[in-house]
Amino acid sequence: MSFEQIYFQFKFIIFVLLKKYHIKYNREEYTQLLTIKMWELTQKYSPHQSVSLQQFLYFRLNCYLIDLFRSQKQLEITINSPDLKERENILFDQMNHQIIYQQFLQLLTTNEKNWLNLKLLGYKQFEIASMLNCSISTIKNYRKKVQIKYIKYYGINQK
Repeated sequence: MSFEQIYFQFKFIIFVLLKKYHIKYNREEYTQLLTIKMWELTQKYSPHQSVSLQQFLYFRLNCYLIDLFRSQKQLEITINSPDLKERENILFDQMNHQIIYQQFLQLLTTNEKNWLNLKLLGYKQFEIASMLNCSISTIKNYRKKVQIKYIKYYGINQK
């Protein structure tokens, strides 16, 4: 028996299921999905099974439709998740902090930026002094100037 004949004979199952679950929104989409699934099921059906083709199709299509609802609900949960909104806020805050930090770096001289980058990477004073080819007292000067600019810059922005 061809699928067209089977579809013509059992298409009412699709509409019964749509009515059973009061599907009005995206009705055409669900109809298409159920029709495709019906075609797949007719390929799998064996007439030697104890259930009739009608029972087989109804049960399997019903389960498939429930699975579609669950996956759609899971998608809605993911989209409307408070965790997602919280992550979005965190990302936004990080971007703001990054912009503010970049603006702060513009206040520093090249040597002060170099000192700050090396300090943030965890180098000690004597290591930084040897890398920048200067004395430890010069490194201490860079540190003091960066601290003053830092306090001045972030003190203004927090008020």
